[in-house]
Amino acid sequence: MPAVFLQSAASAPRYIKGLCTAVFPTGTPYAECFRQARNAGFDAVEVRMEDRGEIHPASDPADMVRIADAAAAQRITIACLWVLTPSAPSLVSPDPRVRDIAGGRIRKGIELAPALRCNALLAAPGVLGRGPLMEVTHDEAWELASSAYRAVIPLAERVKVAIAPENVWSKFLVSPRDMRSFVDQFRSPSVRVHFDTGNVMQYGYPEDWILTLRNRIHRVHLKDYKLSAGGVQGRFVPLLEGDVQWKSVMSALKTIDYSGFVSAELGPDPNDKDLLMKVSRAVDRIIGMG
Repeated sequence: MPAVFLQSAASAPRYIKGLCTAVFPTGTPYAECFRQARNAGFDAVEVRMEDRGEIHPASDPADMVRIADAAAAQRITIACLWVLTPSAPSLVSPDPRVRDIAGGRIRKGIELAPALRCNALLAAPGVLGRGPLMEVTHDEAWELASSAYRAVIPLAERVKVAIAPENVWSKFLVSPRDMRSFVDQFRSPSVRVHFDTGNVMQYGYPEDWILTLRNRIHRVHLKDYKLSAGGVQGRFVPLLEGDVQWKSVMSALKTIDYSGFVSAELGPDPNDKDLLMKVSRAVDRIIGMG
C-alpha cells in the first residue's frame, strides 16, 4: 500500500486559489482547463453545466468520474459546479415549464456533484425579467425561488452538497440583508451563499456584504469593477484594476473567519497568451492582503 501523507490543519492555507472555467475559450476540454490552471499555479477550478458540453442536463454520474479523475491527475479540486446562472432557465419564470427545467438542473447537479467530488452548486435563484421587461415581482420571485429550493434541499442534505445562490445581476436579492434572509429561512446547512466581490460594486460594497452574510458564505468569486461618475454604469475590469477595496475585502473575510475557495472569475482573451499567469499573480497579491 502506498504511503499517504496528510497535511495538518495547522499548516493548511486559509484560502484555496481557484479559477472559473469561463476564462477558457468555449469548447476547451476540461482536462485541458485543469492542466492549464495547474501550470498557472491554481489549485481549484469551477466547472459549468451547459446545454452542450462535457457537463450537461442529461449527463450521467459515470461520465463525471472521468472529469474528476482528470482534475485529480493535475492535483486540481473541483470547487463548484455552476447549474443556474442569470442566462439559464429561471426558477421564477412565469412559465411553469421553464421553472421545471431550472429545477431539474439543480436536481441533476445534486446527482452529479458526488461523482465530481464537489460539494457546492452555484444556483442563481432567478431573474425578475429580461432586459427592460419585468416578468415577475420581487414578492413573486421570493415565493417561487423559496419553493424551488425547498423541493431540493432534502436531496442536497442527503449527499452533503450546498446549493449556493450568488449575488448576480438579476434584480433579485440585491442587498446583503435580502440574501441573508433568503438563506436563513431554510435553516439548512445545504443552503449557503456564493459571494461575488465585483457584482455588488454598482449598488453596494463587498466588505459590507461579507460582514452581513458572515458564515453563510460558502464560496467566493474574485472579480473587479470600475465605477463611473454621475450614475453611469461602470464596467468589469481585470483584478486590481478596478475600485474593489481588496485590503478591506480580505480584512472582512478574515473577520468572519472565512477559509476555503477564492476563485477568479473573468472571460477569455484570445489575444493575451499570458492571461492565466497575470490572473494568478493578481490572485496571489489579493490573498497576500489577508
